[in-house]
Amino acid sequence: MKHILASLCVLLLAACKKESVTEEIAPEQTKWTEFDKFGFEDRIMLNTHVFNDSIIGFRNNGLFSIVNARKLDFPTDGTGSKTGGYIIGNSSRDLFRKPAFSDNLLISIYNDQQLLIEPIRDRASGSGAGLPALQYDADFVRIARPFLFRESTPIVADRYVLVPYHAQKGDGKQYAFLLNVAEESFDMGVRRTRIVNVKKLVFEPPAGRMLQVLHNVEAVGNKFFITYDDDTFRVDTTGNIKSFGAPMYSVNSYFTLNNVLFAINPNGRFYTSTDQGETFNLFTATNESLWGFFNFETIGQEVFGYTNDEIFEMKLNGNTLSWQALENAGLERSRITSIAKCGNRAWVTTLNGVFYKDWDKFKTPKQTPQ
Repeated sequence: MKHILASLCVLLLAACKKESVTEEIAPEQTKWTEFDKFGFEDRIMLNTHVFNDSIIGFRNNGLFSIVNARKLDFPTDGTGSKTGGYIIGNSSRDLFRKPAFSDNLLISIYNDQQLLIEPIRDRASGSGAGLPALQYDADFVRIARPFLFRESTPIVADRYVLVPYHAQKGDGKQYAFLLNVAEESFDMGVRRTRIVNVKKLVFEPPAGRMLQVLHNVEAVGNKFFITYDDDTFRVDTTGNIKSFGAPMYSVNSYFTLNNVLFAINPNGRFYTSTDQGETFNLFTATNESLWGFFNFETIGQEVFGYTNDEIFEMKLNGNTLSWQALENAGLERSRITSIAKCGNRAWVTTLNGVFYKDWDKFKTPKQTPQ
């Protein structure tokens, strides 16, 4: 595995040498095309989710948008008129962090004290559930925001939500609410969400230490993984907590290939688990912090890593982990925020626009200058 770092550095350096070179040598049919029907500010999307034949997304002021991904157009309403891509209009509340989607739920945090859980379907006419945090912990101060890495609120099994928060206790511990959420249908198709149960979780620091900074929180399979300072915890849907501690310490991101769960820490150490995250073993140590800036998206059984405007296809062959840089012509200087597949197209959202290309061209290897 010593070849891993060298291979990645070559790819990244080659991509940075001359921005115009990639544009010249990439075949036209492999370039990314911008979906250009959004207004200027509406092009900036933070997160997406595939729902039937549509891509739904959110931008930073709470605008909920939708695109019919098969027709490459906005959907129509009951009168046959195009919706303009909006399910609901602008909100005066700015999002505090990246929103989270599941097939039935949308979770938004508008500031460090307000969390709203809404139904995906019939969102405009449905009703959402807020989290009355002080009702469950009188010492609640604010919802915690992960430092640098993952920023959405994870959802497991379309009903369990983990919400880390800070409390005024001064005991070196950290806290989270584990929510059990239900979506209900009523007459005339109106839907609402409600919080069925809230369980308060306490994360204990190692002996002689304090937990201060929330680095990362993710849903992996049917479990949550949360990292504070130099300790990572597993949380299941019943609220049971397991601490991993040394030698794994903190973890930036996770992905699963061939039923093997990978966990990557800030120093570029890859740990693997074959029992769904109950135990981890060192897989390889690149000792490179650049891996701390990668995000990973799982589409079907495939995993794609991305950082800035670059996309990589991850592969595991036996005990060898490898990756291939994919053609990114058309995405240059556009910071990627999510990747999705809908129908026969790949979609990426960025801070500069929403782009798509045919799925059979998505995995075209990136060409580099000779």
